[in-house]
Amino acid sequence: MMVAALGGRVWWIVAVLLGLVACGTSEEKVEKRDDGLAPYCDLDGVTACRNADVCGAGMTCSQNCCLPSCGSASDCDASACGPLGCVCDAGACRDRVCSADVECSGGRVCEAGSCAEPPDPGAAASCSVAPRYAAVHEGGALNLEVKAYDAAGRPLPISAGFTFTSDATDRVAVDEAGSVVGGAVSGEATVTASIGDASCEALLWNHAALADGGLRVVVTDELTGLPLPGALVQLETGATPLSGTTDASGAARFEAAALPAGARTISVFHEAYTYVTVAGTEALDLHLPVRRLVQADRAGGFRGTFGPDEIFHPDHVLAGVAGTSIPGNVIDLSFSILVGPSQLTTVTIGSERKVKIPSGVVLGLGNTWFKQEYMALGVAGLCADRARTEAGSCGTRTAWGVAGGVPLLDLPIDEITEGGEELEVGALLAQLLPHFQRFKSAVARDVTFDLHPTIVDGEKHVPDWSRFTPLDLEATQRMALRSTVALPELPRLGDGWLDGAIVFGGAHTPDRGVVPLGLTAGVDADTAAGGAPDGVIDDLEGRSVGELPLRIAPLHGGLEGSDYVVLALAANFAGMSSESASCSDDDRRGCAAIAGLLDRSASFPFDRRVDFGGGDFVPPLEAASWSAASRTFTRGAAPAGGANVVRVKLAAGDGRVWHVWMPADATEVVVPQPAGVADRAGSARASVQALRLEVGLEELVGFGGSDLADLVEELSAFSTIDLP
Repeated sequence: MMVAALGGRVWWIVAVLLGLVACGTSEEKVEKRDDGLAPYCDLDGVTACRNADVCGAGMTCSQNCCLPSCGSASDCDASACGPLGCVCDAGACRDRVCSADVECSGGRVCEAGSCAEPPDPGAAASCSVAPRYAAVHEGGALNLEVKAYDAAGRPLPISAGFTFTSDATDRVAVDEAGSVVGGAVSGEATVTASIGDASCEALLWNHAALADGGLRVVVTDELTGLPLPGALVQLETGATPLSGTTDASGAARFEAAALPAGARTISVFHEAYTYVTVAGTEALDLHLPVRRLVQADRAGGFRGTFGPDEIFHPDHVLAGVAGTSIPGNVIDLSFSILVGPSQLTTVTIGSERKVKIPSGVVLGLGNTWFKQEYMALGVAGLCADRARTEAGSCGTRTAWGVAGGVPLLDLPIDEITEGGEELEVGALLAQLLPHFQRFKSAVARDVTFDLHPTIVDGEKHVPDWSRFTPLDLEATQRMALRSTVALPELPRLGDGWLDGAIVFGGAHTPDRGVVPLGLTAGVDADTAAGGAPDGVIDDLEGRSVGELPLRIAPLHGGLEGSDYVVLALAANFAGMSSESASCSDDDRRGCAAIAGLLDRSASFPFDRRVDFGGGDFVPPLEAASWSAASRTFTRGAAPAGGANVVRVKLAAGDGRVWHVWMPADATEVVVPQPAGVADRAGSARASVQALRLEVGLEELVGFGGSDLADLVEELSAFSTIDLP
C-alpha cells in the first residue's frame, strides 16, 4: 500500500536494524558485557567515561564525557562555557549553540551553531539564485534568495549585501532586497545577483494580464520551475471538453465565450509527468506545477561512507542513514528518496543471515561492518546545463546523513531478544530513540549527479550504483538543539486511535527541499490503563503526557538562513507489523493511514517548545471511497480538524500518478477522461489526503498566490489514507 510503505520503513530503520544486531541467533544470545575497551569522548581535553564513577565530585558522565553536573543552567559556570553561555543538557553543563542569526549580537552570524563574524563579501567567488527558473505574472511578487560560495565551493553564511538588476524591467522589476514584480509585458527576463566578484542569474518568464478576459493555465516543472511546453490542458464543458496545448512559456489560453459558467474542472496531461486535475475552481488565471515521473530506466544520486572514524567505537552498535533532501510537498514524502530501496545484505552474528537493508543505511557492530557504504537516490531536477535539466538527465540535491554509535551496554538487549519474531514496534522505538541523541549530523548542501541507465534484473530495474557520485559525509555536528514537542490527541481511526507518532526536525531550503536534522518517536500504550491506548502519547515511563523530546542539529553545511520545520506523523504502529487486516469496503482496518502536523520557524533556540496542542490533527477520511469503474471519488463524511482542501492520489502502476485537487466541501468528483493521452484512472488504486492550509483552493492554484508545488509555507496539518 502507498501509506503502509511510508510508515513501516520509518520505524524499521531505527528499530529493526538494531534489533537484528542484538538478536543474534536463537541458540546464541548476545549478553551485556564489558569488553575492557576504553570509552570515547568526542570533546577535546575531556575525560572519557562509561559512568560517573571516574568523573569525580560535581561531575557526571554525559554521552561518555565527564562534564559538570547541573539541575539548571544557573548551576553551570558560565566562564567555563562558550561565548553564548551554558545550557543544562540532560544533567550536564554544555556550551549553548545558536540556531539563527537573531541569537547572535554585534552583527555576527550563526554558522553551524556558533556566532561568527560575517564573511568578507570579497570572499564570494560564486553564487546561486533560488528559484533558478520561475514563472511570474503582472503585479505578482516573488522573493529571490541567494547563496554565496568561496573559491573552494564552500557555502558562505552571507544573507545581505547582494545587488540585483533586471535586463528587462518592463517584464520583471527587482528591488534591492531581491523581490521581483511582474510587469505589463510578457516575455523572458534575466535577474542578476552580484556580491564581490561573484554574480549569478535567475531566468524568469513573465505573463502579462489577460487583456481580453478568458482563462489561462500556466504549467511548469515542479522541481525546476522551467515552463513545460506541449502539455495538454483540458477544460470540462460537458460531453466534449475544450483542450489546448501549452506554448514555449508553458501557457495555454481559452476564450471567455467558450468557458462554462460556474466552477470548472481543469486538467493538465503530459505523459512524462504527474497528471493534475483541479475540480470545482472558479480561478481564471492558474499556475499548475507538475512533477516529472520517476524514470524506471534511469537513476542517480551519491554513494560513500561516513567519517570521521572517531564517531564509531569498537564496543558500539554502529549505524547511520544518508539520503538526499526531500523534494516538493511533504505530503508526498517518498521513502525511496529518504532511505533508498532495500538491498539483501549478509549479517553474521553467531550464524549467517540475509537481511534486507535500505541502500541509504549503514550498519555494523564493533570492528565489523555488515554494510559500511550508503547509496542515496536523487531525483531529476536542476543542474548547470538547461538542456539537460529540461531532459531530466541530471539533478542537484542536498545530501544529509546521521551516524554514530550506541554502546552495546546501553541497549535494551533483553527486551529486544525476548521479543521473538513479532517485535513490539512502539516499545522498541521508545527504548531505542533516546540513545540516538549522541549521533552526529552531516550535510553537503549542493550535490550534483547524473541519471544513468538502470540495470535490468529480471523484471526489475536496479540502479547502477557504481556510477553514482562519490561523496563521503563527515558526521561532525552534534544534535545540540533540544526541544519538547507537544502533541494533541491522536486522530481516531475506526473505534480507536492511531497509536504512535514519529517526529522529524529539519531545514526547509529553497530549490533543495526539506533536509532532516533529527528524529524522535513515541507510542500510546497507557500503562495506567493496562497498556490500552487512550489517544495520548506516553513518556518513557509509560505515562500519558502528550509530549516527545526532539533533538536536532543546528543549521550547518550551507543550510544557514533556512527555516526550521518540524513534522509530526501519527501512524498505526501496531498495524505496521501485521498483515492480517485487509483494506476493503467491509473491513478498513488494513487501510493504512497517517496524519501529520507541520511547524515552521525562523529559529530553533535550545529548549524551544513546539506546541501542536493548539491545533488538532486532521483525521483520515476513512469513509471516502473510489470507484475505478465509474471514475468517481466520493468523500463521505465532511473532513474534520479544519481541513479545507482535499486531494486524491491515483496510482496506476509503473509510477504513473494522477493528483485530483478539490475544495473540502466537494462531496463527489468524477475524474475526467483524457482526450488524446493514456488514461491513468481506469485501474488505479487511490489514497485521499485532507489538508488544513492557510489558504483555500482558489489561492492555491491561482497564479501569483501560493505554490502548489511546495506547501510548507501554507500547510499546518494533513492526513492520508489508502482507499479500498
